[in-house]
Amino acid sequence: MKINKKIAICIPTFNEQKTISNTTKIINEGLKYLSKKFQTFIVNCDNYSDDNTKQEFLNTETRSTKIYISTKKGKIGKGRNLFNFFEYCKKNNIDYAATIDADIKTLKSDWIKRLIDPIITNKADYVAPLYKRNRFEGSTTNNFAVPIVFAYFGVFIRQPIGGDFGFNKKVYLEFLSQKRNLSTLNYGIDIFMTLNTISNKNKIKQVLLGEKIHNPSFSNMTIMSKQVANSAFYLLDFLKPNLEKTQKIKIPKNLNIIEHKNFPHKKEAEKLLIKNLVNLKKNKDNYQKFSFHNLILKIIKNKSISVNDWSTIICKLVISTKTEKSNILSDLFSPLFIIRAVDFWLRSEKMSAKEIENEIYNLAKLCRKKFLIMTKPKF
Repeated sequence: MKINKKIAICIPTFNEQKTISNTTKIINEGLKYLSKKFQTFIVNCDNYSDDNTKQEFLNTETRSTKIYISTKKGKIGKGRNLFNFFEYCKKNNIDYAATIDADIKTLKSDWIKRLIDPIITNKADYVAPLYKRNRFEGSTTNNFAVPIVFAYFGVFIRQPIGGDFGFNKKVYLEFLSQKRNLSTLNYGIDIFMTLNTISNKNKIKQVLLGEKIHNPSFSNMTIMSKQVANSAFYLLDFLKPNLEKTQKIKIPKNLNIIEHKNFPHKKEAEKLLIKNLVNLKKNKDNYQKFSFHNLILKIIKNKSISVNDWSTIICKLVISTKTEKSNILSDLFSPLFIIRAVDFWLRSEKMSAKEIENEIYNLAKLCRKKFLIMTKPKF
């Protein structure tokens, strides 16, 4: 029997020799149930790693066909890896695809089935993950990606930049045809994927994957959040918002925030807060034309940003994408985001998981409400 349909799973990497083999084995195990009906491929899209990532991947025994693709030396960025994957899928006529981060310590083989099944059964064009995560992780997700997606489109995606997604040929071809900037080629790729998918009115399904634990990302938080914001602001300049229907949301029984508390970077976070407050005070005049001046003075005084004030900041920056360059907006966003994220962490030490989840949901709702008010035509 000739098998025509193809499935490819991408593992984007940069110096992941310690984790790539185990990740590859788990993905291979997850693809077993599809091997009789589909040709299956595991594609390591690498940033020319200077460790043994390539060798570890190629030396791992799998039933699925392994493919190694690399950027040129010095060209790093997760987005570059994924665009290489999309190009591979197009060239090889891949029908269904998914991406899995290389460093996930809690990865299970059934993640493949959960990400792929809704696509091969035509229940979804794009599958987004639902994780259980520590309250001190996912700050860019909780405080920016979730509210900005809901504000602009009225669609609630709990992990818009989760990293592990499933999608069909229609979707990856749309990714290849869309405009992108330098941030999209780096950490801004996930928000690029989700925003474009929603804008193109593709069917989206969110699936439970369980707890996600991966290598600590605190040291990259500043650059990561800035690139995600830059990519989003760039896209929103030409993506049309949804000003009509708003999805109703409520907190599910299976909370995304888990109860246990582990705040290993508290001292570093407090230092980061002070550093960004100093930067904000030094550059406060840059915010005047955005009607932020009094708000900035309030933030400097209180050393925190409330849900109400943060929702105002997000909405005004989103609306400004039509008149300002994305790099200007992301520069203004960056210190404010760090202050908001650290403030969120410090308060969440004393909050229950449900209270934290409530704040994330309420922030999204408030952003949507204010965005609709700010964009309402004036006669």
